[in-house]
Amino acid sequence: MSIGWIIFYIFLFAVAAAAIYTWGLIKAQRQNADLMQLLYVKGEKAVVKAIAKNGSQTRQQLEERLKGLRASQFYSKNRVVIQDAKSFADTLLARMVEQNILLVKFEEGRRVYRLTEDAMVKLKIRKK
Repeated sequence: MSIGWIIFYIFLFAVAAAAIYTWGLIKAQRQNADLMQLLYVKGEKAVVKAIAKNGSQTRQQLEERLKGLRASQFYSKNRVVIQDAKSFADTLLARMVEQNILLVKFEEGRRVYRLTEDAMVKLKIRKK
């Protein structure tokens, strides 16, 4: 093997190492945002499941469902856990109403959340 080939392989190894290092650095920088997105998705699933199973739910009932919810990525030991269910529920429910997944109604002087017709069709949930 000539010196030219040895230099070429060293250069190729350096490029591969730099690419892997850059990929890892970018993943580490985006990890917090990815964890929060996972938490919101899990929260949305929990809310939809609770409403589909039990019908209309108040914010307090949904907060109970969200307490202790956690999310983690399979390749990382880092995870995020809901500490303040009230503020997370406020943000999540507002986001779900904005996305036309939930509908806010007032029944017996209480604010209750229901799934919209579009969400029920999209998620293939039957009416009770």
